[in-house]
Amino acid sequence: MDERTDPVEILAHVGERDGRARAFEVWCYRAQKAGWEVDVESTSFEDDGDVCGIVHIEGLRYRIRHSPRVRRQVYHVDSAQHPIAVAVAMTAGGEIEGRVTHGVEFTHAAWAEPIL
Repeated sequence: MDERTDPVEILAHVGERDGRARAFEVWCYRAQKAGWEVDVESTSFEDDGDVCGIVHIEGLRYRIRHSPRVRRQVYHVDSAQHPIAVAVAMTAGGEIEGRVTHGVEFTHAAWAEPIL
């Protein structure tokens, strides 16, 4: 049985501001590190949308995308204190002025979508 992580299960946590070119590069690196031979067919960093490019892995084609995909925890601070001061106070168990609310949101990642 193949012990490698399936390409569709590989996620490259790359932020939106890092761009699609970096997301594509990191996803390819992670796939290669997982033991896959990745052949790049094309890239599309300048086009609109979330597609980074097309790759071939062992005879199958995958479209690499970069958009909101993974969950992350976020804290919203409604305080006169500087956000760094609030973070330090939260970790040290100190006093926090104002309200801090916890939430979850989607953040960008690159992933492979099989082309059927």
